[in-house]
Amino acid sequence: MAWKLVQSNLGNWIVAEILLGILGVGMNMVVMFSLQAAHLTPPPGVFPTWQQYVTQELFMFPVIVLQYAMQVGYYRMALNQLRGLPTSPMDVFAFKGQFLPVLLGTFLFMFITWLGIAFLILPGLILSTLLAFTNLLILDRGMKVDEAMKLSWTVVKPHMWTAMGVFIVAALASFLGAFACCIGLLITVPIFVMSVAILYERFFRQEVVVAPVAQIPPFSV
Repeated sequence: MAWKLVQSNLGNWIVAEILLGILGVGMNMVVMFSLQAAHLTPPPGVFPTWQQYVTQELFMFPVIVLQYAMQVGYYRMALNQLRGLPTSPMDVFAFKGQFLPVLLGTFLFMFITWLGIAFLILPGLILSTLLAFTNLLILDRGMKVDEAMKLSWTVVKPHMWTAMGVFIVAALASFLGAFACCIGLLITVPIFVMSVAILYERFFRQEVVVAPVAQIPPFSV
């Protein structure tokens, strides 16, 4: 199901990925060049000291959070397509005033997930699954961060293992795409995003549902 939807709109997906990819690479380069100019990292080819490594990671963490927050825009495009609305690569920038809440939601999601992973990995997988739809609820419904986290947790909990299975399979497909000189990511990343969007619509859709979503068979991503 996810592949068929992505395939029918592949051009827009690829352009959107290229746009966010260029933006992400640019942000990384600015941070790295700034660190080197301030002599906080070693020259290329020189192994960093532990102090330099920690400094680099501390500066990169906000950038990683920002990049993940920006990638939430992919779901705007996926939801528009699922609901039969016009789509455009610029949909990935259509946060409609919700970017700062999404940024906060991303930070909390990553912090809680990494904290869980530190405790034998499985708690991290469980927490990331239960809170997986936090940013989609913020983006789609304009919910507050705490409300979105609570609703995601409550709705996903009865279906946690099913949701986790979908996420793992979709994530593995995206990971495999990186082996084809990252070209495969142009296909596997949209499939992952669309799979999550389909699951979101199934879990959170209300009484009024548009026809394209209503036609999604149970758990066919």
